[in-house]
Amino acid sequence: MARRRPRLGSRAAAVALAGAAVWVGACGTEVTPAEPRENRSPVAVDALPDIDVRLGHPAVIDAASWFRDPDGDALTFAAKSLDAGVARVTVAGDRVSVEGVAPGSTAVEVTARDGGGLSVAQRFEATVGAGIALSPGVAQAREGGIARIELVLDEPAASSLAVRYSLGVDDTQLTADADSADVRDAGEGEVEVPAGATGAVIEIRITDDDEIEPPREVLTLSLERPATGSGFVLAPRSSAAVVIREGVCDRTAAVRDAIVRGVRADDCTAPDGQALAELRSLRIRRPESGIEAGTGAVLGNLRAADLSALSGLEWLSLQDYRLAALPAQAFSDLSSLEVLNLAGNLLADLPPGVFAGLRGLEWLSLVDNRLRALPAGAFGDLAGLRELFLQDNELRSLPPGALTGLRSLERLTLGGNEAAFAFPVRLVRTDHEDPTAPGPATIEARILEGAPFDVRLPLLAHGGTLSVDSVLVRAGTTSSHAVTLTPGDAADSPISVTVGTEEALAEACADRCDGFDLVAGDPLVVSNPASVTMSVPHAYLTQAAQDREGGVPLVADRRALLRVFATADEVNGFRPEATATFFHDGAETYRTALEPPAGGIPLAVDESRLERSFNAVIPGEVLQPGVSMVVELDADGALPGTSSSRSRFPAEGRYDMEVRRMPPLRVTLVPVQYHSEENRDVNPLVAAFAGELAAAAMGAGSAAGRSVLRYARTVLPLGDLHLALREPYRTWADTSEAGVAGLIREIELLRLMEAEDPREHYSGIFGVPRPRSRHPDAYWIDGLGMLGGRSSLTASHGPDGLRQRTGRLRLVFAHELGHNFGRPHTPCDEPVTDPGAVDPDYPWQDGRIGVWGYDFGDRGSDGGSDRPARGHLFNPEGYRDLMSYCYPQWISDYSFTRMLEFRLARDGSAGISAFAHAEDRGAERGDMLLLWGGADAGQPRLEPAFVYPAASHFPSSAGPYRLSGRDAAGRILFSLSFTPTSVAHGMGEDHRAFAFAIPFDPVWAETLDVLTLVGPAGSVSVDRARGGRAALVIDRATGRVRTIVRGEPGTAVPTEAGDETGLRILHGLPRQPG
Repeated sequence: MARRRPRLGSRAAAVALAGAAVWVGACGTEVTPAEPRENRSPVAVDALPDIDVRLGHPAVIDAASWFRDPDGDALTFAAKSLDAGVARVTVAGDRVSVEGVAPGSTAVEVTARDGGGLSVAQRFEATVGAGIALSPGVAQAREGGIARIELVLDEPAASSLAVRYSLGVDDTQLTADADSADVRDAGEGEVEVPAGATGAVIEIRITDDDEIEPPREVLTLSLERPATGSGFVLAPRSSAAVVIREGVCDRTAAVRDAIVRGVRADDCTAPDGQALAELRSLRIRRPESGIEAGTGAVLGNLRAADLSALSGLEWLSLQDYRLAALPAQAFSDLSSLEVLNLAGNLLADLPPGVFAGLRGLEWLSLVDNRLRALPAGAFGDLAGLRELFLQDNELRSLPPGALTGLRSLERLTLGGNEAAFAFPVRLVRTDHEDPTAPGPATIEARILEGAPFDVRLPLLAHGGTLSVDSVLVRAGTTSSHAVTLTPGDAADSPISVTVGTEEALAEACADRCDGFDLVAGDPLVVSNPASVTMSVPHAYLTQAAQDREGGVPLVADRRALLRVFATADEVNGFRPEATATFFHDGAETYRTALEPPAGGIPLAVDESRLERSFNAVIPGEVLQPGVSMVVELDADGALPGTSSSRSRFPAEGRYDMEVRRMPPLRVTLVPVQYHSEENRDVNPLVAAFAGELAAAAMGAGSAAGRSVLRYARTVLPLGDLHLALREPYRTWADTSEAGVAGLIREIELLRLMEAEDPREHYSGIFGVPRPRSRHPDAYWIDGLGMLGGRSSLTASHGPDGLRQRTGRLRLVFAHELGHNFGRPHTPCDEPVTDPGAVDPDYPWQDGRIGVWGYDFGDRGSDGGSDRPARGHLFNPEGYRDLMSYCYPQWISDYSFTRMLEFRLARDGSAGISAFAHAEDRGAERGDMLLLWGGADAGQPRLEPAFVYPAASHFPSSAGPYRLSGRDAAGRILFSLSFTPTSVAHGMGEDHRAFAFAIPFDPVWAETLDVLTLVGPAGSVSVDRARGGRAALVIDRATGRVRTIVRGEPGTAVPTEAGDETGLRILHGLPRQPG
């Protein structure tokens, strides 16, 4: 609520001194007190302009721009149409929407009112009609030719219609190879649309005029406003460019080459206007060169006129073109386009009107871009669009009317974005501002974003009769037809209307709700019942996922959302007060008020909307082991409850919560650098992003880095998360699909050598190598994690050198840590190709999350709030578990609980001092023989051993693998039995890794002759020749490994480095004596 000016705050003092004429200051100076200022009426800033309203396309006015309050008070707005048969008006905040009903004109009155009841009103004229616009196919006209532009009407003309237009020159769009040209006719003209026709063709005759300066290479044709009473208004586009050029040589190289291929021309000068107009399909490929976006990264480019004159084009693909921006007029000439594929680009926003004129478009994909928001009305001209794909972007919300105009829409996908999306179906009374005014009442069902497809839902009336028993909100519209509610005969009986049931909503969605949900809005209460019986059957706190019984443990010191579910026996609009009190060791520690349900107390527990529960954000410091809670509703007795009502949770005693204190998670980030010439240009980009992640842990860094860490802190059972940045590490490992497990073995070896705390994790950040690298079978593997181990990999950049989409990065980073926390892959209908890494005990079908998930979104870091929580809910039927390969994803109750239990069992609670671990580890350090390797597809892999000062680390138990060292006579010097740790990846083969440190006997430097690893599927050995070729390159200043050299073909074996290099070389074992 807006606060009044400070003058009202001194009212008591003004009353007390009302009888005094003057005040006397400290030095005898007479001071006259200021008179309280009277409330002043709002004023109009300027006259509201008259508007044209196209039928089916509501016009929106920002009322706040046309009024102001001289006292600075907040204003509320109301509006009405003086002729509801021509237009109807709705108000949402300061947005006034005018929706055409029938052709004609009407006055619309907008009233601005301040908190003191003073108001001002002004009117404007709204002219309603069918749309008339240009569907431009810009001619490839040469001198002496004719440019033809199509005029399109939304509906047939009732009688002959004359449409006037004007021609001008646009010097801002001159093209390099255009010829000087003028038009034979005057600068204006008129075209006639015959009665019954839905369009006409404007013909512009081009002629030479070499003396004109500047050259008129681009003409602008603009339609004039149709005559009043014609039944038509201007619609986008009402102007178009007429470009006069020859050939396509001046177009962006990738577009030029695609067109030349498409029309099968010999060169770029050959395509003429006819050839361009007859081209039906076009695929623009990723450029070999273009705009550089950082070292090694190349972006696609598209200019406004690149796709001009392609009036017959039906299919266009710019997939994976790496396009970072779209010109506003990019597709304005493509009036025949049916399929547009923009997937796999870098688009962060869409210019307004970029899809205007594409009335025949049926299929549009914007998958895997970086869209953060959609402009209002972005798809408003796509009346023929049937399928719209928006998944895997960075969208957080949809603007009102986002889907308006998509009247043919049958499929919409929104999964993999920054938020979960819900489309509430709300009931609105339209005949009176007060819903409880005496009836009959006129009601509409509304979907503010626009219906994603035809939505039909039943209406249920209580205490009255409806004129129809269901409503239909058609695809691309925001409102249903009007329904009349007639009250019953019983006086003072409760009257209400509800929309749908859970079953009806599920049936309406069927398989069409992909990444979003249809949810029922609040009941429309026309008359409250005289009394209700209330109960409080459920309450729980959620930090990411929770079941109704509160069975998922909470992480101590981490905020949670408290949801209390009250129910009533009759539909109502009551919003009683509620208070939650928390106790620890028998003493009260925290008390907070809860925000009540927006539409009254529900009839049944409904987890699908935050507005259906009493909510409060509980600060992390409140949630400690041993905490309990009591919730009391309607303590002041304002609710007309019956004697059977129960307003306390739990009914008796206190509600005990399971709160667990988690050990801190320490992660060292390892920027992985490449030696190879083909891939080393990604090295600085990877190092920079690793630095962004480390900075994000301190609240700084990039938005992408903060998003990755915020997501991990939300979906994983983490308390304190500490990130450290290691110096870059250079690898010679094969990072293709077949060999990428070798890189995670190197990361595990670094962890064994360097980590001060044995519980510390190492996470390698790397760039996916190019397919043309020295490993030609390189495959896009963007993450690996040791199952139950402490090492993982996350690919920050793709093979094109560009950073991966933020949504993908955060999924991979959290997913691989989930493997470290003991979770294998979750089975779903997208099978993991490594069946041994799938959890057979996962309880929910097809990898679904099973319970309602919750994300605070961007609301603070921790702590309570006196505002209602407005995060995001995740539907248990629509979202898959983080550890699956199905999308969209959230965390399930099962995986969250199992990770939490695994961490506590392995690492203990937060009470164990990490410094104590470090001190103990430091005391144990000595020269150790480092033994490491693994298995790929069952075949053992063994690396040369090294001697390095470290703490001992032996296998935790015996297993089917045995690693031994022997001397030249075959005598066993040492032997270990173990099971290597599985590397979870879903690549189709079993990969494993191990790293051990055993006390080193100095005589082994001479006597160790061979290392042998024997497993179920074979054996492998490292002899003196292979061991001697390997080396560790170590930074003398830090003691950290710079690189590991195996002495394979193509790599030089380093010699001993001197002190001046700052490096130290440790050769591998076994090696030749001496």
